[in-house]
Amino acid sequence: MVPSNALLGITGLRIRSHSLPGNNFSWAACTFSTFGELEDYFVTIDLFNKVKEIETKEIKIIAYPNPASQQLTIKIDGTIKGNVRLKMLNINGKEVYTKEILNLKNTDRILLNLSSYTEGIYILQLVYNEGVVMQKVIIE
Repeated sequence: MVPSNALLGITGLRIRSHSLPGNNFSWAACTFSTFGELEDYFVTIDLFNKVKEIETKEIKIIAYPNPASQQLTIKIDGTIKGNVRLKMLNINGKEVYTKEILNLKNTDRILLNLSSYTEGIYILQLVYNEGVVMQKVIIE
């Protein structure tokens, strides 16, 4: 059931299944352990409060090295039709980098100079016509 105050559009959905009480670590996305598992999904909430899963399993952001200090190399694994927007958000959700990419190819590499970014945890976000894919990166 979708709450009546849910915002329209794409939102994250985290499903946890742990057999031990108090073992729900929010930082452990898409993991499996002997005590349960945790998976992240993205869903779209439309005008009629219906939830549709966005299939993002075929598209992945590969960022290396991770952790990084000088430069981050970003590669998109998968095929995307159309233009995309690559964003980097800080831990507070503020957009600190954005780049429009026209006709992204699977062989393309994006080099991001990290000299102007403070140490911390960031989220790379790839927004495309069928959804959003995210990847955590650490800058040291």
